[in-house]
Amino acid sequence: MLGMSTSSELGPAANPPRLAHRLAISTGMALLGSALAFFISLFLAIVVLLFVGFFRHVDMSLAYRRAAIPVAVLALPITLIASWYWQGRRLART
Repeated sequence: MLGMSTSSELGPAANPPRLAHRLAISTGMALLGSALAFFISLFLAIVVLLFVGFFRHVDMSLAYRRAAIPVAVLALPITLIASWYWQGRRLART
């Protein structure tokens, strides 16, 4: 057809490496999942500490130090492995 070129005519730059693209997507999804876990756990920790604060004095920095940061650190490898698995299954299907 006129005006249409195949990927072999365009050279190797036309087809980016699929594995590198999938790994980049997986890493981005893992970072977003970890950030989401951080924000949700921080919100829940603040709500709990506000409730406890009505009855006794509470240091609100505990929401970061004891809840949100450890949850985000745990969520990052879990979401990264899950994302790699899903991307691998998707790659195998295509």
